[in-house]
Amino acid sequence: MAMIPSLKALAAHSYAKKFGEAIAGFMCFPENIRLVVSSASECYKSTCGIWAAVNIDELELIKLHYLLHPEDTDIREKANGYGLMHIAAHKGNEVAIRMLHKINPELINQLNAKNGENVMNSAVSQGNVEAIKVLHELNPELIKRRFQDGFNVMHLAAKTGNVEVIRVLHELDKNLINGLSGDNYSVMHTAAFFGQDNVIMLLLSLNPTLLDVRNDLGETPMNEAVSEGRIETIKLLNSLHPGLISHRTRNGKSVIELAIEINKSNRVETIKLLHALHPALLDKKDAAAYDFLARLIENEDYDVLRLIHRLNPDLFTQLSHNGHNIMHFAVDRSDPVAIELLNSLNPNLINSRTPVGENMMHMALILRNISRDTIRAIHKANPYLTFERTDRGESCQDLINLDSEGSDRIRIQRLLTPVV
Repeated sequence: MAMIPSLKALAAHSYAKKFGEAIAGFMCFPENIRLVVSSASECYKSTCGIWAAVNIDELELIKLHYLLHPEDTDIREKANGYGLMHIAAHKGNEVAIRMLHKINPELINQLNAKNGENVMNSAVSQGNVEAIKVLHELNPELIKRRFQDGFNVMHLAAKTGNVEVIRVLHELDKNLINGLSGDNYSVMHTAAFFGQDNVIMLLLSLNPTLLDVRNDLGETPMNEAVSEGRIETIKLLNSLHPGLISHRTRNGKSVIELAIEINKSNRVETIKLLHALHPALLDKKDAAAYDFLARLIENEDYDVLRLIHRLNPDLFTQLSHNGHNIMHFAVDRSDPVAIELLNSLNPNLINSRTPVGENMMHMALILRNISRDTIRAIHKANPYLTFERTDRGESCQDLINLDSEGSDRIRIQRLLTPVV
């Protein structure tokens, strides 16, 4: 009995194999077996020793555990919610899978206590082909079960990029490849999102129609690749299906607009690639061009604004529905940074007038939403604007006096005075 604490210490340090050998030595003392295993069982629950037994095929130890403690049919690893069968599947231990199933057939139906994943998911996520086959043999329904918003095991295999697993799953169930999540997200969407080019080619050989599937947002696999800045995947998809690059989502966004929104280090490279593959993506006219550039200014996305000007400078001369150009928009926002940037890109923009004959300085004074930096930015772009009159003959001073309270008029006058 004096040896029991050391045995518990071995178990606590997950030395399951040594512990198994120790138990074998105790077989000649049947009265001690229950005490040893019982003591160690408590250690397993808190220190994962039982997981080590599964990992290294210490089957006799596991058998003894369940023989003496049949109530322990749902032992879980506390940190991540896995059961014993999950661990066996995760490690690809087919022998342990069969043994655990023989001891307790219900273990194969265990769900992860944290995320609801079944044991087949564990085998697929680790690419354990033989474990997948054994689990399917023991329970053919496992492969059909869905998890996390309707995704199936084929989605999971596409995410991890294991083409061998995809081939095996397809052999076991030909319908898996056509599976859609709750929002109609296909296996091809998943492969494109994670940039798994080998998987894309395999899926295409198994079902060529997968490239045309749209999810509930109207997104194609190309949209998914763009949203993650997957440069090589974008090239591949464009070579396989050139029409995908011109497709718009359900809310009307082009792939260029999706690329602008991504928060990736290669965002600029992605935009350049898309334009090189299909220059017409930036062939926007009138209000569409104005709105496109306005969103960039609203988001203070000045680096992309510079890039767009290099790719298609004509966008910056397009007018909105009310006849304003993009410089008017910057003035209307009282955005001195945008004003200076736009002037550096196209110096003619600052000289434009509104349809009612006001220049940029007049517009700023009338709107009242001006700051000293805005006035300075306009004056720096064109110092003569301050001395011009509107088409109605009004000077800047006239506009300051127009409908202004005394305090407001003085404030605006002070803003304008230093630049005059």
